[in-house]
Parts: sequence; structure tokens; C-alpha cells
Amino acid sequence: MKRKLHLEKIKDDWIEKLEKLPLPVDEQVELLLIKKRVKPATDFKIISDIWKPWKNEKLKQINKKNFNKIKGFLENSGLAIKLGKTTIVDSPFSYEKTKGKWIPAKREEFPIFVGKDKKSLDELKKAINSGKDKALGQAYGFPKSAIAAYIGTKEKISVEDLPKDIKNKEWFPFVRFAVLSKDNWKQELKTPKLWAKIVKKHSPKLYEEFIKFVKSAA
Repeated sequence: MKRKLHLEKIKDDWIEKLEKLPLPVDEQVELLLIKKRVKPATDFKIISDIWKPWKNEKLKQINKKNFNKIKGFLENSGLAIKLGKTTIVDSPFSYEKTKGKWIPAKREEFPIFVGKDKKSLDELKKAINSGKDKALGQAYGFPKSAIAAYIGTKEKISVEDLPKDIKNKEWFPFVRFAVLSKDNWKQELKTPKLWAKIVKKHSPKLYEEFIKFVKSAA
């Protein structure tokens, strides 16, 4: 007997507010899928512009207006959320060699954790603290057999090695896990196919933007 999915009803004004959030489109898509309860949880960071210590630039803080807009949206989203703490970190994209040393640019970041419910949120935080790939994969809602392939308990196949006709499918950019299991990849692909279907139905705008985002990053 097939299990019937419980899909959260979403009001149009919620979608409109989500589409206007000052977040990258992949994070907007994650929130939509969590709201629809087809993904359990996610985490992301709000970041500031970088500043360059070797140029004596001053700290650039996270945009408060954008931060408050995101925070207010999440607090009224019906989702379980956990706010982290602001930290200053090295930017992975900008370095300068000064006096024989590589000096990184800096940025401010603020982590946010989101779950479809408190249990999912707690499991995500526990998985992050453990650092274990299996727990993280489960917390993010990846197929069990794909997780097994990733951690080496099942034979794996790379996403890049899938048949060309599969990779050319419109929904393929929604495949957000790097490997699949060699004996169950067709079943595993039903998960991103469902994600794509739900996003396309509820927000054609995010659907199109997400596909362009993934293709541009490839």
C-alpha cells in the first residue's frame, strides 16, 4: 500500500513573500520544499559583503534590512527555526599575498536552521554536530540508498555518469546529491523529480530561476 504524502497547503501571499526574500534562489527553493513537507530541513547563512584587511577596509556588516526581512518571514512561516550567532570568518574566494603571507578577506555571517517541524530541526542540528554523512543526508531528505552509496555501503554511480537522456530532462537540475546507488538510481531520481514538480506548480518563477542558477554554475 502506497504511503500518501501530506502536502502542506500554501497561500499565495506566502509564495509572493518567499519570492521577494533577499536570498539566493536555491535557498528559496529549499524553504518552499520544506513548507510542502517533502524535505525535512535545511540550513543556510546570511552573509555580508567582504572586506579586505590588506587595504585597511573596515568591517562590513550584514544588511540589517535584509536580515530583518528574512527573520520576520521565517518567524511567521509556520516552520521550526533556530537562529545562530553572528561570526566573522575568512572568505574562501578572496586572498592577497602580503609580506610573504596569504591574507584572506573577511565577511560576517549569520547561520539559520529550518525544519518542517521541531523534530526535523533537532535532527538536523544533531547531524551537523555529529558531522556524520549518513545523519546529514537523512536530515536533508536525500534518498536512503543514495546516502548508502555516498558513504560506501552500496555500489555507487556518479550523477555525471547517468544516461544523457536523463541528464537532459528539465527537472534534472533538482538532483542535489552527488552520487546515486548503482542498483537503485532510477527510484532515487523520483525524489528530485517530485521536488521539481512541486516547485514548478507553486512558483514557476523560482522554478525557472533555479534551473538557470544551476546551469550557470555548472
